Amino acid sequence: WLASKQGEDGSWKSLAVAENLAPDMSESPDEFPATPAGGNSESTTALALLPFLAEGVTHEPESATAVWLEDYPEVVRKGLIWLGSSRPQADPLGGGPVEVDLRGLISGVVAGCETSFLSSDRVLKKNAVYALKSLVDRQTKEGSWQRAPSETVETVLPTLRALLAMQVAQSCGVKPSVATLKRGDVFLESAACGAPEIRKSRFGRTVAGPPDPTATAAGLLLLQYKEEPQNSPAMVDGSRFLSGFAPPLKGNSFAHSADFLLLSSEVLRNIEGEQFDTWYAKVTAFLLRTQEQEEEEQGSWAPALFAGESDRLQVTAKAILCLQLPYRYLPLYRSE
Repeated sequence: WLASKQGEDGSWKSLAVAENLAPDMSESPDEFPATPAGGNSESTTALALLPFLAEGVTHEPESATAVWLEDYPEVVRKGLIWLGSSRPQADPLGGGPVEVDLRGLISGVVAGCETSFLSSDRVLKKNAVYALKSLVDRQTKEGSWQRAPSETVETVLPTLRALLAMQVAQSCGVKPSVATLKRGDVFLESAACGAPEIRKSRFGRTVAGPPDPTATAAGLLLLQYKEEPQNSPAMVDGSRFLSGFAPPLKGNSFAHSADFLLLSSEVLRNIEGEQFDTWYAKVTAFLLRTQEQEEEEQGSWAPALFAGESDRLQVTAKAILCLQLPYRYLPLYRSE
């Protein structure tokens, strides 16, 4: 389904629709609003590439190690070419470079770094370095990232996402400056809003809280990348907090976003054990019973299944990534 939605130019267009949320879906919308329906988006294209990369498929034909994957190197190649050509151009009115949406930049860093790492392609690595530099340049002097330069209110989720992208980049051999990471650490400290003795067990969407499940999942994942011990009080309490928001055993709606589902699954996967096994059994059961089985949307997930979601393509990519978690990355706390 995902491959079939790729455009001739190699991009994926947002499939956002306005859908009413169920009464119990109370989570506020994501910090990043969806791209208008039909519009090309760096964010959507980069995100759509990640499930293919998770299967080990790059732009190289030999990366397709199974028959069912053999058509996908071309899908990845076209997507990468489009992403490479979508760099911001100069403003024709003389106002400087055109700003790329922050989420597109973050997704582009992750996709670019993972592809260059999987393929050992020097040109792709150069593009990844360029994307990372563009992301670093958007950091404020306080250490945060904002959706748009005109915003005066700092939000935590864009910053956590940017810092997570940098951790992925580092693991792929593309390293941001130490100063950039240090400024991010200072901001991260200010965003923690757990109990006084375990402040880093919770994070809010704004500085000083209140605690938010999605921001907490992003914050805990970042702490894991930064080698927070898996048995630290903050990690134990925070992971227990996330586990309380698992998908229902019955029913076809989830009171949180697909972003939350993916981030929380990554956090608990890194810790492993019975807590993850219980969580992941509920996640996979929910995703398998809610995947479309008929007609043109077969293989996808409807955005109405999740709170605050409106884009079928982005929700589908995140759902696939959730299902790929057991083999996409080695859990961070394993030494080998």
